[in-house]
Amino acid sequence: MAKCYVGTYGKYNGGSIDGAWLDLDAYETYADFVKACRSLHKNEHDPEFMIQDWEGLPDGFPAQEWISEDEFNEIKLSEAREQTADLRIIDYSDKCIAVVGETRAIKDKLAKMGGRFNSRLTCGAGWVFPKTKLDLVQGFIKGNQILLGVEPKQQKDEALWEEFKQRVSKAEGGRQNCIDNHLKEASEIMMTDCGVILVFEKPHVNAGTFWFHDEGPNYEYYQKVTATDKTKIEYFMRENLDEYDSLIKEMTERKNRYGDPLVPVFYEHEWCSVGLLGWGNSIYMKREHDVQEDEQDPRTRKQIHRMTESDAKKALAILKSERAKFEKRLQAYLRRYGVSKISFGTYWADR
Repeated sequence: MAKCYVGTYGKYNGGSIDGAWLDLDAYETYADFVKACRSLHKNEHDPEFMIQDWEGLPDGFPAQEWISEDEFNEIKLSEAREQTADLRIIDYSDKCIAVVGETRAIKDKLAKMGGRFNSRLTCGAGWVFPKTKLDLVQGFIKGNQILLGVEPKQQKDEALWEEFKQRVSKAEGGRQNCIDNHLKEASEIMMTDCGVILVFEKPHVNAGTFWFHDEGPNYEYYQKVTATDKTKIEYFMRENLDEYDSLIKEMTERKNRYGDPLVPVFYEHEWCSVGLLGWGNSIYMKREHDVQEDEQDPRTRKQIHRMTESDAKKALAILKSERAKFEKRLQAYLRRYGVSKISFGTYWADR
């Protein structure tokens, strides 16, 4: 959930960062949010609000020092889409439908729309609506983009995440900002058979300038890529998902494009028995004859581990799930910005 730390320019210019964290989800409207800001700084006659920090902003939203009503509503809408991404609608009977999945975050809104919660449905616990409200429910859930037939999101392993937090805390000497950064960047984690927690980092949307050569086949490809908005979007999606697709392919086939046999491995930081945070997912594919189990690099103090078959199967399932989540984030980014933030260029040095 997006939240921001709200101070004022007056206090800040006077050397004070007095303020508080406000959770945007707690406010139904922009007016409610502004009212809360005024109440927070009621000791100033005419406060000029200043957002000094952000947490949990959806992808594509810059961390600004203030937001407009339109931006407030867009952030809320983006969060609502993320919350409802794992819901599905069931044609339950001749007279009613059921909404099942992870509904706790939106239960109050489902109730306001006339839904009735029933834990004894044959399809699993969910919210029941008459079929006359199908359009209303579809309009609410993910902006008319219902994910029919998707399995409910699995519950987070709280004990494992707590263990991960404790290991990082010990390694970082209890420094809360460092702990928070590790937790923020971790999208998913798993316990390997050797006792190392393997971390899958949250990937970042790459919408920066994509560069091409000024001549030859690469320039011709550049012209094709930038010909239409459709081709730009296709290239943007391919470039962002390429690391996932390549790794999933190698994990599945266990060979590279040259046909060399590969094995999945991961590296461990000596300081906290956590898989190396890097390259978006922590897993590497190495040529089978190059892997020496439990080898340690004396320069980096990284320990190499060959995955067991159990590890590989679990990691592959997580990779596919993480790819699906990232694809949804990319689609949300495109719904917000279109191609306006995707840029292409050619190297001037090649002219």
